[in-house]
Amino acid sequence: MKAKMRALIVLVLLNILLAGAIAILLIMPGKEAALQENATVYEVTDFSASQIMAVKVENENAAYAIMQNGPNIELISTLKGEWDQTQLRAFIYAAGHISGSRKVEEEAAFGNYGMADPRSSIAIFLSDGTEKYYRVLAGNPLDQGSYFYSEEDNAIFLVAQDVADLFLRSEKDFLRHTVFSITTEDEFAGVDKIAVKFFGKGRDYIVEKKQQGYYLTLPSFIRLPQERVAGDLFGSILRLYADEIVAAQADLHTYGLDQPDMQMQITVNDRIQTAVFRMEDNNVCLMAQPNGTTVYRLDADPVLMLMQDYTTLLGSSIVTYAAGDLSDLTLTRGDKLIYIEFALGGASIAANAVERQLAAGEIALLMQAANRVPPVGELSGNTAAAPAITMTANFLSGLKETVEFIPVTEDVYAVSINGTADFATSAQAVFNLYSVADSLASSEGENE
Repeated sequence: MKAKMRALIVLVLLNILLAGAIAILLIMPGKEAALQENATVYEVTDFSASQIMAVKVENENAAYAIMQNGPNIELISTLKGEWDQTQLRAFIYAAGHISGSRKVEEEAAFGNYGMADPRSSIAIFLSDGTEKYYRVLAGNPLDQGSYFYSEEDNAIFLVAQDVADLFLRSEKDFLRHTVFSITTEDEFAGVDKIAVKFFGKGRDYIVEKKQQGYYLTLPSFIRLPQERVAGDLFGSILRLYADEIVAAQADLHTYGLDQPDMQMQITVNDRIQTAVFRMEDNNVCLMAQPNGTTVYRLDADPVLMLMQDYTTLLGSSIVTYAAGDLSDLTLTRGDKLIYIEFALGGASIAANAVERQLAAGEIALLMQAANRVPPVGELSGNTAAAPAITMTANFLSGLKETVEFIPVTEDVYAVSINGTADFATSAQAVFNLYSVADSLASSEGENE
């Protein structure tokens, strides 16, 4: 009896295992099929950018068309503005490369996917004259996508939400987020002039490109260090990129931009571009074109950098030189003359009828002293006193710069550049420059 009971138990267990195995076999094909179905990718649109002539979009927010016109892309709508070519090109490309992960072909089921109330209608016009029509239907929050109808396929596909969002945008989303055309450092080669105006809230200034780099031309005339122009001016202008477009068809008076804190004009390849700025709370700033209707909001930091007093553009020295830009440098004090001639790979110094080659370390020491003439004050006009020390720099470009150090007080010297003295420096800096040059001229040195 016990043996029969054990046999019965074993038989029951075997039946359970067999049923489980059968269930697994029945379930697995279903899972595999589901995986295959989900893995299928359907090409809803497959057009190259060159095939697409235009894309027309109508949704609850807007109606517009994006057209390819030679090298440029146009956005046609009732809204006027400066359009972002990069965004327009990306839109054209995306419209031609839409894929879906599911496909519904039963017309009777179309109503379940929002066919009666599409959120957007799209028409793609191709270069061969054909037209393709599509609709963005209901969203599918479970799969984080949207249903997308293709008239040519007469089918509904599930597409990624970011694809659907492309056709739910308004024209405002294609507006450029900057007023100026300059977007890279390379484009600053075409900048001829930068004029900044503060409407009585600061000191206006103008920076212009001249023969030997960029110069401050208003209110003073002085050559500026290239690194200061590149960092303080160009670097800040590149950062004038809006985080938000506040309004696309605005009256600037509503936002106080008819009375700005700052105006900047940039002349690029003979074309003047203008922007006005008004500071707001929480370290943000409003920006617009003075005759425009688009209002931008951006971080205030680059604007505050541009609103600094123009003297910050001088950096740490009133004059700056690079040995590679000079043909020679002469310092005179009374009857004594020190002459430094620069050549490829080195320099020689002459004084008291003695001439010798300067070592690399000596050249560095000399240039360091020449570039340490800090501004300690501004001057209201030229001084009639005679210079104590004169430095003449001849550039390889042919430019000549004569710098006269004229005593104002025991501790302060006026710095006159080509006859104009707008800034003063310390007597210590002047004597340090001369003493370094004199020491090099008096030393026997070592040739390298």
